[in-house]
Amino acid sequence: MDVLALGDVINCISDEIIMRILLSHRFLLLSMLVLACSSDRRDPLIPTGGGPGAGRANLVVDDSNRYAAMQGIFEDIRGLCNKALGVISDPEAGQYTRVMGKRNGYALFSELNPNTTIVAPDVKLDFVNYFSDTGKLFYYGRLELVGQWRYTDGVQDQQLNKFIVNGTLHISGDYACNITFIDFQMALDPNGLDQGLVTIYSGSITVRFWTRPS
Repeated sequence: MDVLALGDVINCISDEIIMRILLSHRFLLLSMLVLACSSDRRDPLIPTGGGPGAGRANLVVDDSNRYAAMQGIFEDIRGLCNKALGVISDPEAGQYTRVMGKRNGYALFSELNPNTTIVAPDVKLDFVNYFSDTGKLFYYGRLELVGQWRYTDGVQDQQLNKFIVNGTLHISGDYACNITFIDFQMALDPNGLDQGLVTIYSGSITVRFWTRPS
């Protein structure tokens, strides 16, 4: 009986040791998961495999990186508008103008106002199938662009030409966010003046981005 009792004690001690080892490993695993989640700046709203941009960083846009993020986004939109204008201004252009993305998807320009002129077109711009020219940022959504061309002494001033932009874009790739434009003035010339308010929604963060003439 004494030998059996001793064996039972040893079994109990062994079971307790094994349980402690299992619990310590579980705690270590949970700690690693918490650290991984807290250090990951990817936008949780972008699902894995949710389009070609899901494989990139998908960084959240906040106050620390909003200027860098918006610079790339503005360059993409401005470049696309200038590319499309060359087609839209053609008198034989149809009601729709499609611009293929160099890396993915396409952008579709269509008439917004039937009374618009070729000189300063008012158009709808649809980003279809995750449009991308660079492979770094992917877009879907719709913008409405109302052209305002400026003239000085009867001569068109390229630096003052602009679109009044309204609408929302969903962006993934290097950054992950939704961007809303409300009466935003976007210059067509890279050296022109952008002016207005852009609201950026990224994860649980909302950033309001002002640009003003200096």
